[in-house]
Amino acid sequence: MEGWIKLHRKLLNWEWYKNSNMVHVFIHLLFSANYESKKWQGIEIKRGQFVTGRKSLSGSTGISEQSIRTCLSKLKSTNEITIKSTNKYSVITINKYEEYQMNGEEATNTLTTKTTKSQPTVNQQLTTTNNIKKDKKEKNIKKREELFHNSLTLHIPEFGNELITNFFNYWKERNRSGTKMLFELKETWSLKGRLAMWRKKEKEFGKKPEKSETVEQQIERLGL
Repeated sequence: MEGWIKLHRKLLNWEWYKNSNMVHVFIHLLFSANYESKKWQGIEIKRGQFVTGRKSLSGSTGISEQSIRTCLSKLKSTNEITIKSTNKYSVITINKYEEYQMNGEEATNTLTTKTTKSQPTVNQQLTTTNNIKKDKKEKNIKKREELFHNSLTLHIPEFGNELITNFFNYWKERNRSGTKMLFELKETWSLKGRLAMWRKKEKEFGKKPEKSETVEQQIERLGL
């Protein structure tokens, strides 16, 4: 016999849980029930049902026939099972079978549903983590940008506010990844020397670069 059943922890609170024979018999019934409808001697034994008898149950469980009779009676009284008997056999129906066992397709669908439901949470966590990292990077470069600006304000008396502003707006531009400013990409950097060169070439620098020319190429062309 293949397949599986699921038992909820609420079984611990089941009124018959402390009666070992009741638990044994009931779990045996769950294992024995058909997980799909089948024909047996011309009659249909549906999912959650099976054909048995007290003698057969006694032999399978090791519990006496009298105790089996008592257990079945109690299970009927609390609506756990329904029994339809003939003079040769009994058809036992687990009344809430769907709560105890699912077929393969249903199990797969349930797993898929649970995975799908949990996916937004996972994605949200990943998005939150990525956003935190981005925020840290942005705060870091903003701080460096502020320090760069402050270092330039010291030279306003010598070079003038307009030149300093243009110089700052140009060199604070970021690379493609947004992690560094253009001036940070230079291998050597002398602020006052760069400012002096900027003033000397200010007229040429003011010209618009060719459409195919990148910022880095313009800097290289102007020798900045």
